[in-house]
Amino acid sequence: MAEFIALLLATLTGMLGNGISDKELAAKVQQSLTEKKPVPMEKVQVTCKGVSKTGVEQLTFTIDGLLLDPMLIDHATIVIGGIKPESGGKVGMKSVNWTADITEDQLTSVLRSHVDKLSDASVNIAAEGISLAGTYPVMWKMRVPYSVLGDLAVEQQTQLMFRIRKSGVSGVNMPAGLNSLLEKEINPVYDLAKFAARSKKDIEKAKQKLDYEFKLNVAELQPQEGHIIVTGSA
Repeated sequence: MAEFIALLLATLTGMLGNGISDKELAAKVQQSLTEKKPVPMEKVQVTCKGVSKTGVEQLTFTIDGLLLDPMLIDHATIVIGGIKPESGGKVGMKSVNWTADITEDQLTSVLRSHVDKLSDASVNIAAEGISLAGTYPVMWKMRVPYSVLGDLAVEQQTQLMFRIRKSGVSGVNMPAGLNSLLEKEINPVYDLAKFAARSKKDIEKAKQKLDYEFKLNVAELQPQEGHIIVTGSA
């Protein structure tokens, strides 16, 4: 994300103060991002608000098919506020806020990819919570079927953690020990800190152009039918 933002702000350099309109600036930034693709994505649309000689009030990026390996974000929005030129050729900004729409299929794929013991797991997301079902190996080649209902919670500002609140198969509760094993295997479901660590070089590169300190945080999780909406800041 840091390199993504660095590229778009570098695109702004030299454009401000030339009487460019909101629509014209948005088109130029969108063209640059589409051609250079600083992060894997299928499609990006840019809108712009409040262009003046001193900066840009707000830039909004709507992205489809954004890959934050190993997770594919079906739909994401990034809003950057208070962009303005700084001394030394840098560009400053006041805020970066984002929203990501993650489908149950993508959560299933991520879970299966990083937990070998849950290779047959399936995730179902509904307004009342997140269901996880499959089989768990206990001894030799035996696998115990499980079905649990729980919630995703944010811990340490970057970790998506699954907490079981109800479990059972055909109305029979599973042993508490198996619930603990499942949580231990699953969590963290995804950690933005790991993504930031993989992007360390990009972030350092971005700091050369930006007067802004990046820190990825998850603020809220909203389960809905078939998907979950995650919001945060950077």
